[in-house]
Amino acid sequence: MPPTRRNGKGKPDQPAPNQRRPELPGQYHPPNTRSIQDRDSVQMLQQTIYRLKIGELRQPVITSPRLERIIFNCHPTAVQQPPPDLPWVTVEMRLDEGPRLPTNKIYEFGGDALLGYVIPRVAQRFGQNRSHFDDMTRRLQRNFIMAHFVIEMELLSNRFLQVSPGDLAYYSNWNADHLLEAPKWIANLFESWALGIWLNHGLQALIAWLVPVVTALHHPATAKAIPAPGRSPPNAPLLSLQEYNPGHRPACENALTDFIYKNRQEIWGFGKCLRKALSKVQYIEFGADGKLISQHADTITVGTGLFKFNIFSGWIKERMDVLLSTKTSLVIHIHDITRLIMTEPVLAHIAYALGLDIYVSSQHHEGTFTTMANVLICAVGYFDRECDDSLFDLEPMLELVVEGAAEVIRHANEHPVMYDIQNTRV
Repeated sequence: MPPTRRNGKGKPDQPAPNQRRPELPGQYHPPNTRSIQDRDSVQMLQQTIYRLKIGELRQPVITSPRLERIIFNCHPTAVQQPPPDLPWVTVEMRLDEGPRLPTNKIYEFGGDALLGYVIPRVAQRFGQNRSHFDDMTRRLQRNFIMAHFVIEMELLSNRFLQVSPGDLAYYSNWNADHLLEAPKWIANLFESWALGIWLNHGLQALIAWLVPVVTALHHPATAKAIPAPGRSPPNAPLLSLQEYNPGHRPACENALTDFIYKNRQEIWGFGKCLRKALSKVQYIEFGADGKLISQHADTITVGTGLFKFNIFSGWIKERMDVLLSTKTSLVIHIHDITRLIMTEPVLAHIAYALGLDIYVSSQHHEGTFTTMANVLICAVGYFDRECDDSLFDLEPMLELVVEGAAEVIRHANEHPVMYDIQNTRV
């Protein structure tokens, strides 16, 4: 036993200094508690998914065989096989020859951006405070949960499913009941399916399917993590946009902000919908560090999701042929465009060009990049609340910014010494 000190009555009182108390059975160290809560929450989510029989819910169906064939092609090097009735085609030619088939990589990227918007949007009605909302949306977007959606919805039984031998072997060794991280390609398939529903039926069809799902899952998503969520303290700052800073050098940011400044009049014309939404809101306030102070803890999360998805939709609007492309480099391209636009200097210059600085409280009128970047995303979040039937009014403005970002990245790749871009990969 560890040495003890004795009180005045000569009885052991407490362990001596620098001595640890003996642990009780079932006692957990605080650093380990969060992982145990996460495990219990994920297990409850898994059980709820199968109890709900989500696969039996009336879900939208992709009606285009051509679109369905691409969405369910998870094989990055799949080729189009020649017809089997050609006798002069050998087995080796059948395996190795033929044109490449379009894969679902672009759909996966777009679906990830789409779910990053619609899941928080549907879940925001259940958020009790900032921590509660963040934990709930984080768990509902885990690959493990999306993989169980795929299994319960029987998407792996689709007639067009193509998987590489390595991914198929990994899946055959995965036990869905052991709370192990699911194979990434299964979660990617769900993201691709979500984007296919948007392309085939529109945004409201996907949201209508998600409403009963999130309604049933929001409680187990947070029940173990936050047993008794309290009220948010007044003036609690929301998350900063700093996490979205990319590996691009400041030269790329400067080039894009110059483009925004030159086109500020056209961008200002696109900002009518945002200014109209903010006209119904009191002045936006920020803390000393430039972080947003808001009574709506979900405004930034939903606004960020909508803004990023509008970047993607604005990018493909004039490039619909990329949905049939076999080039995986296109995913890297749109990934770089998104990361460049989501830097604080670029977002801040867009906010100034849109005329959103007049909605900042007077003590922060000369705001920093962090402040103005948050103003823009906050405006998009409030716009989402007020304009449910015109969520893609932001597309024209982002089409213009996307074209500028694409030109900056193209020029930077042609002149790497000037821009010194760090290569980014998905």
